[in-house]
Amino acid sequence: MNKEMDGKVRFDLITPGFEEGLAMVLTHGLTKYDAHSWKTVDADLYYGALRRHISDHRKAMLLDDVPIMYFDTYSTLLHIDHAVCNLMFLRWKALEQVEVCKKLSKAMVSKSYLR
Repeated sequence: MNKEMDGKVRFDLITPGFEEGLAMVLTHGLTKYDAHSWKTVDADLYYGALRRHISDHRKAMLLDDVPIMYFDTYSTLLHIDHAVCNLMFLRWKALEQVEVCKKLSKAMVSKSYLR
């Protein structure tokens, strides 16, 4: 690795198709939902959707002579791209909870609950 990249996040390692697949799923979602309404949905629903899309993707891998199985019948997009989208939602929700915990911890320390 050259010195200019030392310690920097390497976005060049992410394939353009990966980002495009995620963007396509998010864009498709706009046909049914408001742009950021996913932030108000319970994480368990995204976990369930993630598992369904991973399961469907796995079935497609096992039935390698039926490539159409890789695609969601409703959106016609790849199951794996839907799974990536659900992971993004779950990651955002997890980080949101971490921030809540940090704020709560800071408040408790400032009120000497943890001293």
